[in-house]
Formats: sequence, structure tokens, C-alpha cells
Amino acid sequence: MAIPQTNTSMDDIQDEFGGSNPISLSEYYSGGSNVPSGSPAPNGPIPSSGTISIGQFRGAESTTDMYYMVLAGGSGGPGHAAGGGGAGGLTSNYPSGTAEPVAAGQTVGVTVGSGSTGTGGTSNISSPSFNKTANGGGAGGNGNNNGSAGGCGGGGGGGNTATSGGSGNQGGDGGNSPSSNASPSAGGGGTANNGQSNSMFDVAGPGGNGTANSINGSSQTFGGGGGGGTHGYAASPFGSGGNGGGGPGMRDSGASNGTDGQGGGGGGNRVMGQTSGGNGKVIIRFANNLSGSVSPGSNSIANSGNDRIATFNVSGNLALS
Repeated sequence: MAIPQTNTSMDDIQDEFGGSNPISLSEYYSGGSNVPSGSPAPNGPIPSSGTISIGQFRGAESTTDMYYMVLAGGSGGPGHAAGGGGAGGLTSNYPSGTAEPVAAGQTVGVTVGSGSTGTGGTSNISSPSFNKTANGGGAGGNGNNNGSAGGCGGGGGGGNTATSGGSGNQGGDGGNSPSSNASPSAGGGGTANNGQSNSMFDVAGPGGNGTANSINGSSQTFGGGGGGGTHGYAASPFGSGGNGGGGPGMRDSGASNGTDGQGGGGGGNRVMGQTSGGNGKVIIRFANNLSGSVSPGSNSIANSGNDRIATFNVSGNLALS
């Protein structure tokens, strides 16, 4: 909450910005350890050095920079010469994008998209000042059917005619399957690159690779596309899953789902049997001059150096204080 506009006290300033006792105004220069640069102060600005007074803090509000990674749910392969499913789309401003300002008292709503056999679930974060969305992955094609569009596109299905991969709007396209007898299915798109086709007889294409992100303090790869399944009977290779949770395809049945928490696409089978994409994830990082709590309890928040990192495996809220 903002500092009161009238009868402002040193205690009000400490309640808003933190700090130690005994209270001294010298702790509250803008850009210091307690007051972020650019904190809203209608009676300020709060100075970064020199003369400073209580009156400059009337109505002031503690803010900090927020970084995010929003990953949607992936899709799967539908079975019967299936192309690999597309990974969930990904949007992130970490580490080099423009940070979003957030303030104490705000709540950030979080939706985590689920993996699916069809189009993957959408993930989203929203606050009073911003709204960011990642789109679910597109399903792989089967038989002589094209892959579907999504955050990352599904791979084209294998068959006797050429099929196209679905387009990706936040990642790679699904691979195309060539026109030939017993043509192999193609891999689904990943967040870093397109799914692949293969011109060799009955050799399925691999899924596109995912994108590395270190917002949670260590580098992890998210959003690998699913590998294609073969079409013919030869004991030929199926498509490998893309790095970042993409499930490999299979020559007959038993292709793997995409990995939960990485938004990977599911692999395709030669015979019947659907696979599912992996669930998405949302990670939010902000400076620890603000506190925060997450709900429900299956999500988590932890300190990392001078930052706090909130990790959402399911939909919920981040309450800032």
C-alpha cells in the first residue's frame, strides 16, 4: 500500500520500504538498498542524494522490476503415422528484455496451461499494468493430415501424400512430410527451431529443440517438440524428441508424452495411440525489497541472492507486499 498523503511518519516510510531501526531518512535515497529507482512518489521525486525530507514520501509506493517466463502446455501426436506434437509457446523478458514494474499490494494472477492430446493449454500472467500470454502447442497430423498451428506447430502426418506442419506463432513450425510411398511423419516445432522432416524412406523427423532459460537461477531448456512416428513397417528410426522435454516418436506404439513442466510436445506412433504434450510452467523473478506469497501451496517461492523466485506448476496467484 502507498504511504499516506497526510500525517506521514517515519514509521509509514519504513512500513512501505523496509529498513532497520533506529529509522533514518538516509536509508531511503532512491536507488539505494530500500527504495528502487523510479518508485512512484506524487510529492517527490524521492532524491538519490543530498537533501531529503519526509514530505517527499507522501503517497510514495514501493515498486520493483519483475521478470517472467511464461510457458504454455504442449500438444501430442494423435496416432496412426502421427507427426510429433508442437511444444507450448514461450514468452520471457529474462534476462535482457524490458522489466515490468510491480508494487506492494498488487496481485499477479497466473494461469498454467496443461498439456493435451489436442491444442495445448494457454498460460498467462496478468497484473493491473501488464498481461502476458503463451499459446498452447499445435497437434501433430496423422495419416495424410497436416499438423495444427499453435505456440509451436505440430508435425505433418506420414502417408502417401505430402502433408504440412502447422505454423508456430511463438516458436518453430512443425516439419513437413514429403510425398512418397510410406513417407515418414515429421517432428513438431520447438521454441528454438522448427520440427524436421526426413526424405529417407520411412525415417521420421525429429522434434525442434527448446530454449534455455536461467530465470530460476540455473539454466534449463524448455519447449522441445515431439518426434515423428514412422509410417511403414521397416525397423527404421523414429523421430527423436527435441531438447527441452520433447517426447520421442515410435516405430509401432509406445511413443512418449511431452515432459510436464517443460511444455514438451508428445511423440507420434506408427499405429494407434495418442500421446499428450507436457504441462507448462510460469516463473516470476523480482527484487527482494518486496515480499510475496504464492497460492495454492503446490506452487513455491524462494530467495535467490537479492531476488525472490516464484515458481508456478499450477494456476494461482502471487501476492506482493
